[in-house]
Amino acid sequence: MPRKGSRIAKPLRAVPGRKTRVKKNRSKQLGQPPPWTAHPRFIRKIRYLASGAVAATIVSNDMIFGAGSLAATTTAIYNVTRSYRLLSVEVWAPPAAQGSTSTVTLRWPATQSSPVVDVSDTSSSVSINAHIKTSPPKESTVGFWQAMGTNNNMFLLTCPTSSIVDVVFEYIFSDLAAANNSSAVVGATVGQLYFTALDRSTSNVLSPVALSTIA
Repeated sequence: MPRKGSRIAKPLRAVPGRKTRVKKNRSKQLGQPPPWTAHPRFIRKIRYLASGAVAATIVSNDMIFGAGSLAATTTAIYNVTRSYRLLSVEVWAPPAAQGSTSTVTLRWPATQSSPVVDVSDTSSSVSINAHIKTSPPKESTVGFWQAMGTNNNMFLLTCPTSSIVDVVFEYIFSDLAAANNSSAVVGATVGQLYFTALDRSTSNVLSPVALSTIA
């Protein structure tokens, strides 16, 4: 007999319909495949080194080929990037010689929804780099996705020889017909993946670091 004042535990009661609801939910989860993205996005950084002074407008098609191009023949490469979106650019200009200055400037072009924007730094030190880091202006079309085969002006870059340029971008692999976006080269190895210069169609001096490249 329980003591006076003690509580008697009540028997557990099943919640009506609970098992049925669980079974239905599980059935729904197992019966329907989860969402799937056929063209996932990837983010990558490529570093470039200037073998000469740079004063060039960087265009979208150069950036797309620079993100990776496959050699189908010894004289033709095909981009493997379906579309490309620029996230940021960072530049280090080498220290100046005694009595001079080192300057790096990046100009974002005017678009229908964004004015011209200049980002610049100058160093007069013999031990400190001129340095900038910038992203496309808000609402500027240069920050939108760029389709392969387009030649939109992305930015104008001015920097001295031996500058280092880091470009961070987002891209989607292409599954379209390769012949739609090819570029002529000389002496390619068939099947080799190449990363072309950032300024390939202009001064062609900003070559990728530690990656296979071709002119």
